[in-house]
Amino acid sequence: MREYKVLCVAEKPSMAKAIAEILSKGRYNRRQGKNKYCGNYDFMYQFNRGRGGRGGNNVAVTMTSLLGHLMELRFTEEYRNWSSVDPIRFFSIGVEKAIVNKDMIAVAKNIEMESRYADELIIWTDCDREGENIGEEIKQTLFYQRLFPELAAQQPRPSSNGSGSNNKSNSGGRGKGGKNASNAAKGKETGGSGIISYGGCQFPTLGFVVDQYKKVKEFKSEDYYYLQVLDKNDAKFVWKRGRIYDKISGTGIFLTLFKDENSYHEAVVTSNAQTPKTKYKPLGLTTVEMQKLAFKKIGMSTEQTMKVAEKLYNKGMISYPRTETDRYSKNMDLKKLVMLQVGNEKWGEFARKLLHENGFEWPRNGKKDDGAHPPIHPTKAQPKDLTAEERSENKITIRIQQETFSMKGLTIKQKNYLEVYIYEKWQASAANSNVMTNEYPVNSTFVPKEISLKQGTTTAPNLLDEAELVNLMDKNQIGTDATIHEHIKKILDRNYVFKIPVGSTMRFVPSNLGIALVEGTLPVTYSALLRYITPNATS
Repeated sequence: MREYKVLCVAEKPSMAKAIAEILSKGRYNRRQGKNKYCGNYDFMYQFNRGRGGRGGNNVAVTMTSLLGHLMELRFTEEYRNWSSVDPIRFFSIGVEKAIVNKDMIAVAKNIEMESRYADELIIWTDCDREGENIGEEIKQTLFYQRLFPELAAQQPRPSSNGSGSNNKSNSGGRGKGGKNASNAAKGKETGGSGIISYGGCQFPTLGFVVDQYKKVKEFKSEDYYYLQVLDKNDAKFVWKRGRIYDKISGTGIFLTLFKDENSYHEAVVTSNAQTPKTKYKPLGLTTVEMQKLAFKKIGMSTEQTMKVAEKLYNKGMISYPRTETDRYSKNMDLKKLVMLQVGNEKWGEFARKLLHENGFEWPRNGKKDDGAHPPIHPTKAQPKDLTAEERSENKITIRIQQETFSMKGLTIKQKNYLEVYIYEKWQASAANSNVMTNEYPVNSTFVPKEISLKQGTTTAPNLLDEAELVNLMDKNQIGTDATIHEHIKKILDRNYVFKIPVGSTMRFVPSNLGIALVEGTLPVTYSALLRYITPNATS
């Protein structure tokens, strides 16, 4: 009698290995799959209910995996040359889901080959809409190619728009309307091989860049003036008025601070207060915040960030990297995650303190919870359960004649999470930080070392960098946490915008084509465009 075999397909390689470890109790045989990341784990397992008429006896199991989504939406063959199709047709023609990426072709080939010897399929994807959608892709890859003919007969064929009637997931469903609308607006005058396109999320993204560019170009600088006081330690006292834009008025106020030609009036200390301050630890990490932080701290683009995050996820190093949740469930064992860090040479000692010296406290909770995935967190590599840094802030206020100045100094009491989080600093100038409270008791006086009238010039706003663009898109609900980077890549690929170095930061500048598309082809203002498109683009 032929051995009954069950094929199990997980969403990622690390999950396949973990499940195989648990079910086989470590007694499995690993075979290399068609993709270098996807192994095939063979073992025997006794299911609670009978398989293949064998009661509760052991059956042969092969556990393998995908690398996330197998398929992408595309138009059918006759409509793939966009320049030869009437744009209006894109609203009515169907799309299909197909395996396009060459890496995914190897993954699909692996599960196809393994399924040839299997009697039953168990899909081990995440219990959410995205997982359901990936499960449908597995079924399409196997059932509809008749590798499970007896099951295929019970499954409806995919409809012409690429979503079978049995597909209960909507996570891939928004693609059809968005794809059709985007391609319907593609012009036939594309300048050779170039493509001009319109998209409900793509155009607002471009609009943000053009809008900021216009602010920079139209900015006119203006001189301003401000007073500054230095004490004997070169600590700086800031003018309460901030700045004024009339030089004559500034000079007049400046002269009132002189006692005579060679000396200043005394400064009277009017207040000296010490206030506890706390730099709060971060909220749970969402996809959008990860993209912004990666750019700000290490200069990584949103596209590269998502690629790296997907690789880390597939290797089991971090949790699922597409999430809007910034609060941890009380059911999570966070101390177990911290325990994984104890052996790390850089922050292991800090992790030990959290666990064994009563240093652990529950992370700050945000207000977002998508109900599907927790905040992005490490499963092997780095800590996130950190405590707020504590400091005290000294603020000293002085009066010279009728003018008021103030100075702040910091005293760091506990660095806490900043002991290991090297990407953030929290400090004042060295001179101000060294000022001690008892040096300036209230009502005491001192003669300033220097009072000066300084001149500054207003500066134009910066062009948008990638973190700022992501923030605008998120604030205005353009795209989702999982697609923001794709919309940015699209306007770069279309040559609507370019990245240029401004100082040490890469920033977006629109091309002439990008400006023309926003200003010349839309009969509405940019703000009206946002109001009209935003609710339709993401619904």
